Amino acid sequence: MGTALRYVEEAMRTHTQAVGCLAGAALLWSLGGLLIKWIDWHPLAIAGARSAIAAATMALLLPKPQFARSATQWGAALCYVGTVVLFVSATKMTTAANAIFLQYTAPIYIALFGAWFLGEPPSKLDWGLILLAVVGIALFFLDQITMTGFWGNITALASGLSFAGLAVLLRKQKDAAPADSVLLGNLLTAVLFLPFCLKSAPGKGSWMALILLGVFQLGLS
Repeated sequence: MGTALRYVEEAMRTHTQAVGCLAGAALLWSLGGLLIKWIDWHPLAIAGARSAIAAATMALLLPKPQFARSATQWGAALCYVGTVVLFVSATKMTTAANAIFLQYTAPIYIALFGAWFLGEPPSKLDWGLILLAVVGIALFFLDQITMTGFWGNITALASGLSFAGLAVLLRKQKDAAPADSVLLGNLLTAVLFLPFCLKSAPGKGSWMALILLGVFQLGLS
């Protein structure tokens, strides 16, 4: 009886910590739209520099990251590259409200992909919460969401698909080290888009926003 009680208590503590981490990550990620708009630089250069700073931050925080020859890990890393690059591009091409709202259609795709890839079919409660979240975001940005910036909106939708793929593939690694996939994604983004960083320098006052994005919005989250 005592062992079972300890198991339940440990499970509850783990769940509470997970929810706390999720809320903290959401809070830090929410800085993205504002800070990206603040930076006067090519969107691909922003994505590369932000991920370089994030990779350095994560390397300091993660104990001995390992990169395996795993299709799941590399798939997650590539989805991460798509997520961050497409979101930065969308934020520059359309309104921040459009970019955020369209990227956060991701839970819909996650519910569909998760049932097929993870064998975790969503419950009626899951679908209800997804609908509530999407409607809530739409209402929050109702007066700012527009149909202008067509290609920016398409890019934001693609970012949502990448984000969904990332979440599903990180979940697939739940018994391994999913944070290593995120670090790998940041390293790939930094390397792939370094040429854009070398072509020009960010506008005056942009470095502070870049550091905040790299350290907090991506690195710590």
